[in-house]
Amino acid sequence: MDSSLKTRIQDDTKEAMKQGLKEKVITLRSLYAAIRKHEIDKQVLMSDEDIVVLIGKQVKSRNESIEAFRKGNREDLIEKEQAELDILYQYLPKQLSEAEIAKHVEQVISHTGASSQKDMGVVMQKLRENLVGIADMQLVASLVKKQLGV
Repeated sequence: MDSSLKTRIQDDTKEAMKQGLKEKVITLRSLYAAIRKHEIDKQVLMSDEDIVVLIGKQVKSRNESIEAFRKGNREDLIEKEQAELDILYQYLPKQLSEAEIAKHVEQVISHTGASSQKDMGVVMQKLRENLVGIADMQLVASLVKKQLGV
């Protein structure tokens, strides 16, 4: 059975084609191709949760590209990547604010008894289980480091 998110992506691609939204069509086709590639490679149907993780990886990749383009003073490419990011964010759950993430970090550190850098892996694993797809994991890591005094 197909996931509802995958169906939504297909439907939105068709709608974007009808409306002549070239960038959206390209971005959604690329996303759908990544989903299908994963399904074929792993011989499984992706759940909505799996698709959210995949979209999160694509968002991270585009954010890294934007940083590289900023360093290279390539405003044209930054705009293109940002437009794709805006489209991808429509398929992710509402992202947590920094304050909400900090609260999760505090709870996990308290619960695990983490106190130093050597505990960071355990803390990050717990946070990853709960926050993937709804939080910027780079921000999570920086907040964990701050809390642990690293």
